[in-house]
Amino acid sequence: MEPAAAVAAPLSDIEEAKRKRAERFGIPYEPPKPEQPAAAASGGGKKGKKGKGGGPAMSAEELEKAKARADRFGLPLKAAGEAEEKKRPAPAPVDPEEEERRKKRMARFGIAE
Repeated sequence: MEPAAAVAAPLSDIEEAKRKRAERFGIPYEPPKPEQPAAAASGGGKKGKKGKGGGPAMSAEELEKAKARADRFGLPLKAAGEAEEKKRPAPAPVDPEEEERRKKRMARFGIAE
């Protein structure tokens, strides 16, 4: 008697096809395990939103190391609740010839300034 044929529960068409394929290739068929709720499978705790909160709180020793690293590399040290502000660099100055080309292109395509 084959071990794959000893399955007690009735199989769906897909599972039956998987069992036959396993039989054909000579590998043992493993029926699917019952699904667990997502919270239990992932550890059960709520997780924060990605990119929010700034990570775990630092100990006094870690904070001291971070300050020393910031001083060494000339970086500003962010406070625990301080959000990082993204700034755009100032646009590079454009020579008058390029400015004229851009104005002609805008006029050609009907783009208002």
